[in-house]
Amino acid sequence: MSGFADDLSERNKQAWAQLYGSTRHLVWGRKPVGFLQPFLAATLPPSRRFQRALDAAAGEGRNLAALAPLAARLVACDASAAALAQIPASAAERVRQVRCALAA
Repeated sequence: MSGFADDLSERNKQAWAQLYGSTRHLVWGRKPVGFLQPFLAATLPPSRRFQRALDAAAGEGRNLAALAPLAARLVACDASAAALAQIPASAAERVRQVRCALAA
C-alpha cells in the first residue's frame, strides 16, 4: 500500500479500537446484519455444511449465531481486539478469534 493508504488504514483501525474500547455496551447489537439470513437461506441448501467459515470484520460477533450452523470450524476476524473481546461467551467458546487487518 502507499503511505496514504497505510495511514488511512491505521487511523481506521484506531478509530474502531477506540469506539469498541469506549463502551461495555454492544455497538451493533445482537441481531445479524439484515441481509445475512435471507441470503443464506436463498443460496445454500439447508443441509449444506462447510469445514470452515470466516466472519471477516466480525466486530462483536453479531453474525456468528447465523454462521455457526454452516461450518465445523468458525473463525471471527477483526482488527479490533476490543471488539473481539465483546463477543458473547456463548459464541466465543465455539469460535476461534483472530485479530487481523483486512486492508493489509
